Amino acid sequence: MPRIAGLCRLILFFLPRAVMSQAGGERRTQRRRLDVHVRSSLVHVFQAYGYTHLSAGDLLRAERGQEGSEYGQLIDSNIKDGKIVPVEITINLLRKAMEETMQLDQSKFRFLIDGFLCNQDNLQGWTHVMEGKADIQFVLFFDCSNQVCFDRCLERGKSSGCSNDNRGSLEKR
Repeated sequence: MPRIAGLCRLILFFLPRAVMSQAGGERRTQRRRLDVHVRSSLVHVFQAYGYTHLSAGDLLRAERGQEGSEYGQLIDSNIKDGKIVPVEITINLLRKAMEETMQLDQSKFRFLIDGFLCNQDNLQGWTHVMEGKADIQFVLFFDCSNQVCFDRCLERGKSSGCSNDNRGSLEKR
């Protein structure tokens, strides 16, 4: 696999945790609103400049559902327990997705990363693994109260199919 080029550009979307905040901070909703209502601005700019959207959550769910996955069981148990998946796993999945994207199309070296950098451990892990390989341009953060996030996650859990959108898991986050 090719190395992630030094010219690789990242925009980290830490939704609520453009999107950064704790769980329930309306990351998905805000992203949809951007797509629907502000297409000609922010989302259009990302697309126009060739950013590839990578969702840490989507990558974790895909890995968790993959038969014979090296990390699937660990990801599943962390999510069910309302814990953050070990940073090394998330970074490895992001790095792999970035490398695969660039291998398919060398012009795709800009990434919008959604739902990552939840805490200091994530930042330290990212810096340790990716320093010199990827340049973080900026982070968008949506600030939201814990209660609003909690309520939104419970509401989302009614239809999302996310196993950690329940009272027990949310209280551990």
